[in-house]
Amino acid sequence: MNKYPFNLPLKEYKGVLKNKEYWDSGCVEWTFSPFDKKIKRIAGFVQKGGNLMNVLDGYAEDHPDWGYRMQLQGKVLDYILRIMRGKEWNKVIMETKNYIDARIMCFTKEELVELFTEELKRDVIVSCDDCCFVSDRKPVNDDILEKIEQRHKQEHPNEFIKEKINEWIDYSLW
Repeated sequence: MNKYPFNLPLKEYKGVLKNKEYWDSGCVEWTFSPFDKKIKRIAGFVQKGGNLMNVLDGYAEDHPDWGYRMQLQGKVLDYILRIMRGKEWNKVIMETKNYIDARIMCFTKEELVELFTEELKRDVIVSCDDCCFVSDRKPVNDDILEKIEQRHKQEHPNEFIKEKINEWIDYSLW
């Protein structure tokens, strides 16, 4: 097993994850590792006790350009959807994808990172050579999403999904 970056202290591990390889699919660094390996490394950090919000906020501070920050929230969404869909990634129909995307796009930055962190803890199994995703018969593992979504609706009762999606597209959470 390649122990890098798993064997690093959390502070150094955080530094590894604060680069474009993990958050900017439009750059050369993105090609350095496959998508699932990126998830494996992020999951290893979280499962080791690392604070993902600190990583993401640090990346945003280091990349103040609006485009980088938009890429950041888009990549977090992509990672979440990959984990939630498990091994059935290519079999999920587009209506399900768009429906789940819309639900997640209503979240605040904190809720988005909470969902990502919980999915990494619960549904990513880091093994020697790879990682796998816990999946059930439904196309999406929905209980964590529902819990956060219910709390969000209580805190924002007058919010409209279409408005939130437009905000997501037009404004960066970071």
